[in-house]
Amino acid sequence: MSLSKITKSMFAIIFALTLTACGTGGSSSSTTVQPPNNGGTPSTPPAVKVDAVTIYIHGFSKKGFERVGVYGENDTLNENAKLASFVGFSVDYKGADSNFDDNILISTSYYGNQSPDYYTEQDIKDIESITAQYGGGIPRYAMIVAKYARHIMAESGATKVNFLSASMGSLVTRWLIEKNMENLSGEQKIAKWLSIEGVVGGNYAASDPALVNVAAFYEKQSPEVEHMNYSWVDANFGNRAIGESPYYASIQLGFESSTRDDEFFGILSSYLIYLGKFYPNDGYQLVKDTYFDISNQAYMYRSMPPTHSYFYDNHTGIKNNPAAWTQASLFFSSDRRVRVTLTQMAIADIHEDAEPLPAEIVFASAVHSPILNQSAGITNAIDRRALQSGVLPVHAYSENGSSNAVNQILFDGFVKTGENTLSLTLSTHEIDNSTKYNITETQNKKIDDLGTDVIDIPLQNSIHSISSGEWNGEVKVEVFAY
Repeated sequence: MSLSKITKSMFAIIFALTLTACGTGGSSSSTTVQPPNNGGTPSTPPAVKVDAVTIYIHGFSKKGFERVGVYGENDTLNENAKLASFVGFSVDYKGADSNFDDNILISTSYYGNQSPDYYTEQDIKDIESITAQYGGGIPRYAMIVAKYARHIMAESGATKVNFLSASMGSLVTRWLIEKNMENLSGEQKIAKWLSIEGVVGGNYAASDPALVNVAAFYEKQSPEVEHMNYSWVDANFGNRAIGESPYYASIQLGFESSTRDDEFFGILSSYLIYLGKFYPNDGYQLVKDTYFDISNQAYMYRSMPPTHSYFYDNHTGIKNNPAAWTQASLFFSSDRRVRVTLTQMAIADIHEDAEPLPAEIVFASAVHSPILNQSAGITNAIDRRALQSGVLPVHAYSENGSSNAVNQILFDGFVKTGENTLSLTLSTHEIDNSTKYNITETQNKKIDDLGTDVIDIPLQNSIHSISSGEWNGEVKVEVFAY
């Protein structure tokens, strides 16, 4: 396929960003360790229970900015309603009669040209003003969602709201929070935010001049296309890769990222490889754009970084992954966070045939929930960091028998009440040639499999050994009460 065809085809698909939206066991030796911090509990005292409703914020629609109709109304979750109910959300919103213990999930649309009935004259002026200032797009949509959140709290009696955002809806949410729309952040009215496949750091295709020019030549682009450009995000957020806002200190924050790049025949990956540098992606966007770091610990909720789960699905495929939805539900309903870390690893034979050293070693993992398998038949991994994704950190080993401090997170998320163990699968690989890891030591693609182990890990603060024929390591488990 020619570059011009790749470019045209990729831009046409890259902005279809709408997201309409257990394991085998093994044996291990373990040692109980002293809990981190305060008995495994974050240093901040547990928050008082609040009555909150979760608002789903949808993603990009190519012609959404031209939609004729009312924005900011209650919307249905369409085909995801059944799945949402199955994995632990309730879509039975009843206004003032809602049961806040039911993990209620509702939705609205920020597209449209007509204000809802609950808007005051000042509300309408606010929307007109921000639309004039930015040309619509992300800031306009964020104000619409913020006013909807205020309306829902007034209508239902909820004291706070949660946000579950998908794709471009996550950039809308980030603007809403960091710009303190409707004073929701300032008054600490936002309890939790989970971003699924979020365009929180901008979008690669919207930032590539060649792709932008091709798309603009064929048709008029919506204002949010400009707002997903890296330079626009950096200019308006300060840093697209870092959440520098103190508002995050009061918001439980998490991310879910997909890493399978086969959407639309892998055109995005083909384009990246043509340019000479592969980045892990989900077929629509780069994985590194689906999350941001918080470098200032004072801005971290309970002094801990956001949770982050990985799934080996493409951008649209994750909407049908019950494990991803379950993890989303548990993020809003569970009070127990678990972090599993591969702390160190020794390799008996590093399988480095090429020169020069060191050998490039990666550790792929999958975590399954036995209780979800037994209670709901969910066999998908609740976190999978796949070799094929290119997202695994590369660790350098210089000689056989050497041991490295790895400190690689394998799981960081919330677990179901009654979950006592998780099943961990860990496999080790030595890479000589891989496009997805930008490693070229040999002419032929070559990745050696150094073995796999599967162990059951109890959910208590402890350290466990894990090993295969050519390697052995240690895994640390930490449990935090929320």
